[in-house]
Amino acid sequence: APPACPPGAFMYGCGVDQSFRGASLWALDPFDGTGTFVNYLGVEFVDGMDVDAGGSIRAVGVNFGGDTVLMTIDPCTGTAFEDVVLTGPFNLDPNLGDLAINPADGSMYWFSDEIPPILAPGPALQHLFSIDDGTGNVSEIEDYDSLLSAGLSFSANNTLYLAGDSFASPIVATVDTTTGALTTVAPLNLQAVGPFPFGVAFVEGMDFIPLTNDLYATVASFSSGSIGTPVSRLAKIDIATGNTTYFGSSG
Repeated sequence: APPACPPGAFMYGCGVDQSFRGASLWALDPFDGTGTFVNYLGVEFVDGMDVDAGGSIRAVGVNFGGDTVLMTIDPCTGTAFEDVVLTGPFNLDPNLGDLAINPADGSMYWFSDEIPPILAPGPALQHLFSIDDGTGNVSEIEDYDSLLSAGLSFSANNTLYLAGDSFASPIVATVDTTTGALTTVAPLNLQAVGPFPFGVAFVEGMDFIPLTNDLYATVASFSSGSIGTPVSRLAKIDIATGNTTYFGSSG
């Protein structure tokens, strides 16, 4: 059954069908991590999403024509509408990104990976961008060569938080939206176990629950003995300590 409206009782996430159907919207149960399929979105990938002040889901994605677009998604039906094609200095990895919308003024911030050129391979860079909702223009605020992946979200007091992996150690940090400077709040304990790469865990996306200011994230890790498709789990992150509590598998 489709999720009930209004959508406030649910959290949402996106999955990727390995066949031709592309990205899909799922409603997530915050108590056990169970995902309920809503609909296919009609795009190939989603690289970050958040809920705006009006209750609509806004997302950055790549359509089947190869354009990176800003979308509006109806959370009750999963119907996606392409608002504008994004333009600017980015070359994203469509699997590792997150979008955060400031509830105070609607400003948009996007964290995403850059894919190194095939003929000139090098370490991937992660970038913080701002997005002009009206024009689709993307402007770089900062790049982070020490981060591997991260979630991005505004807290109840409109502070932008980042939780992610770094070559040194995973962190929970606040983000200066003007300069992109990170201020570490706590080390992030993703409870990864096992030898590399099977013990590696990384944050795919995250959001604060407005009424409680609790932070939830989807955390991906590889199953032991396989470096294929990672398994995603829903987690609650304590921003004061960086500790995570998991709620089963979201697929």
